[in-house]
Amino acid sequence: MCDSYHLLNHWRHDAGMRRLGVPQSPPPEGPAARLDCARSTWASIVRNAPLHALQIENRRWGFHRHYPGRDDRAQPFKRELFIADATQVTQLPSFRAGFAWRRCLIPMSSWSERQDTDGKKALVEVSLPERPVFAVAGLYETSQDIRTGMSVDTFVVLTVTPESFLRGARHAMPLALEEEDYLPWLDDLEAARHLVRSKTKDGVGRTQAIKSRRAQLFG
Repeated sequence: MCDSYHLLNHWRHDAGMRRLGVPQSPPPEGPAARLDCARSTWASIVRNAPLHALQIENRRWGFHRHYPGRDDRAQPFKRELFIADATQVTQLPSFRAGFAWRRCLIPMSSWSERQDTDGKKALVEVSLPERPVFAVAGLYETSQDIRTGMSVDTFVVLTVTPESFLRGARHAMPLALEEEDYLPWLDDLEAARHLVRSKTKDGVGRTQAIKSRRAQLFG
């Protein structure tokens, strides 16, 4: 389900990021981004800036949501949303506006999945061969922090159902993009819709070849 991911320290200088036009300096303001990113921690995203430029921002992983009670007697509840199902992202109220107006790229070098193997649970690190840095589809917004009530800059990761070689993983894997899809995802809503449809044919994620290694065995 992509509980965490890793990013190489020199990711901004990766050839693919340079071709995309990613700034070579980190953001001057805000909390520092982590290279080993877990849910609810700060990480770097890439998004459109004015005048057709790109900018890096450090944002916290997870949209924050405040839900009313189901009736007059029920207590309202709050939660963080860390992933968005790519097959439903254009319909769900929590993500519909973000998909239409606030798409971003989330740079990664690998992500981690919990996987059931021979009755044991394993933590599996997944990466893309020949691509030390790649980007997955994401959305961003300014949320109202469920703990403090203050505004906080956040993002979510778009996910798809794992392909057969990751079916032991829990439910979802990040929607990794080809390099030629980076700008269309950011710039063009119709192209973004097409990307989601083409990457989720029959409800199953279609991505590049991947490689994985068992990082930890437990349970």
